[in-house]
Amino acid sequence: MNQKEKFFLFIKKFCDFNNYGNIDNKIILDFGSGSGKLTDILRQKGIDAYGVDFYREGKVIPSYCSSITIDINNNIPYTIPFESEFFDISVSNNVFEHVMDYERTLYELSRVTKNNGISIHFFPSRYRLIEPHVMIPGATIFQSISYIKSWIWYSRKFKYNGESFNKLSNLELAVHHQEKLQNGCNYLTGKQILKHCKKHFSEAYFIDRDFFRFWPGKISMFYKLGLLFPLLFMLHSIFRMKILFMKK
Repeated sequence: MNQKEKFFLFIKKFCDFNNYGNIDNKIILDFGSGSGKLTDILRQKGIDAYGVDFYREGKVIPSYCSSITIDINNNIPYTIPFESEFFDISVSNNVFEHVMDYERTLYELSRVTKNNGISIHFFPSRYRLIEPHVMIPGATIFQSISYIKSWIWYSRKFKYNGESFNKLSNLELAVHHQEKLQNGCNYLTGKQILKHCKKHFSEAYFIDRDFFRFWPGKISMFYKLGLLFPLLFMLHSIFRMKILFMKK
């Protein structure tokens, strides 16, 4: 079972347990759909699902996915191309760390969500030990060229070791990483995130411990252990991932 399948089952189990209804009968937005794999999985299961993402002009857009529109002339950062109150549920997996404009994003997610609809998002924590996109320890916070360059050996060893990257000097790769982090990643604190969310949704909080309760596989064995030792949940939330829940 791949990660997209597991993510689907997590959403399904969470909604069943919390009486949000059978997601098989819901209209779902795959926010940050990318290659459209999650959208495709949902539709194969008979779910009325649609994806949205920033697709470059000329790029083939996956089936049932749409490109988020940008209106530079009217200074509108972007718009999700669906009518208001269209979706029952919006979800994303490893997307929210790329949200650069929380206000506009949350406004749009709220706009296209039905009243009492929900939104669930997995994304890396601000204090994750190793930044997952550039594979640099501590780079969610420390992003100077000198710091990144000091860890380039680690980045090359575990991710950036292909032919195209081997041609780059350590400094060139450090600059590449810094640009990627500063222009495409945005790691806010939990308090900052919830402050933005509560402006657009009636409820907003983190459901990090539910990862252990509902994620398929052996990880669920640690849920009861976490109830006895809550520090387990806390450490996972701080140093690995956040799961954001919102209700309109």
